[in-house]
Amino acid sequence: MTLHFFHRYDRLSASFRARCECYAPYLEKAGIAYQFHSLLDSRYLKDKYATGKVSLWGVLLAYVKQARALLTVGRSDLAIVHLELFPFFPGIFEALLRWRGIRLVYDFDDPFFHFYDQHRSALVRFLFGNKVRKIIRNATDIIAGNKYLASYAASESREATIIPSVIDLERYSSVKVFKTTSAPFTIGWIGTPSTVPHLRAAQRPLTEFCKGRNARIVVVGSGTEGMEDFPAEIRPWLESNEVSDLLEFDVGVMPLPDNAFNRGKGAMKIMQYMACGIPTIASPVGFNCEIVRHGENGYLAYSDEDWMRYLTLLYEQRDLCPKLGAEGRRTVEVDFCLQVTAPRFIEFIQHVSQESAT
Repeated sequence: MTLHFFHRYDRLSASFRARCECYAPYLEKAGIAYQFHSLLDSRYLKDKYATGKVSLWGVLLAYVKQARALLTVGRSDLAIVHLELFPFFPGIFEALLRWRGIRLVYDFDDPFFHFYDQHRSALVRFLFGNKVRKIIRNATDIIAGNKYLASYAASESREATIIPSVIDLERYSSVKVFKTTSAPFTIGWIGTPSTVPHLRAAQRPLTEFCKGRNARIVVVGSGTEGMEDFPAEIRPWLESNEVSDLLEFDVGVMPLPDNAFNRGKGAMKIMQYMACGIPTIASPVGFNCEIVRHGENGYLAYSDEDWMRYLTLLYEQRDLCPKLGAEGRRTVEVDFCLQVTAPRFIEFIQHVSQESAT
């Protein structure tokens, strides 16, 4: 039996690293063969983030390549489809996997289905609005990243196993050491160009807070496009520098507008901050509320006034930072790290493979 992961992007994507690649050592230890099949490569994402333009010919070739990869899956194998096989294409290939008698595990960690059922185009809503529901119906097993997504599966009378995207503590072995120095109080954010609009939800209070204070904003991974008016030090995301960049933060922030998509979104930023022992301020939206215990391991900011209040509190009472950071680290160690979820994932795969063999 071989476990085939079908995913949209390769390892430049955080979702691939957190939903697929991270399990490789555990699969090897359990003696489970596996293969990764990326639809689109890193060049696609780099071009998209840098220019907003992509090669349609390159996308077409990628679709053909992925269709061929599907033919390599045998009846004794397992296929894990992360999100969907082909964006803006009917879910017929997911259905064909089941038609061939292959056990299909559907995995989703973001409510990307809202890109279809809430799309501005009536045609897209008509053609693809129920695509994910149909995939869920065809799947033999389902993995959801959080309760919101599990409830979506439940609306189709399907039970999902909840396995969140989490942090590998082996990578995050270092924690923040807070020192009394003259260095600026650093407010940090990490993300991608596509999530910059989330950061802008708190732009006004973040900017106002830094005025007249020895404070700065450091943004990692946003890119420079469209950030000319944001008073922040902008750094490129590099995997080799990710943890060291985070350890410069005195507080990590995760602003998030309250909408249907964000209520089902994962909270990887918060887990990253907490894993580094950094206090967190986040919007009280969706999964954020399951991780942040207000006043214990971070703060939930309901308004611009709240953002100012909690930033000021941490700035003026620096002894709170290591206390909140330590509690955040414990939160990750207990519930949101790979060392906890990987054994659950392996157990799930072994159980599913045994069912397919009977």
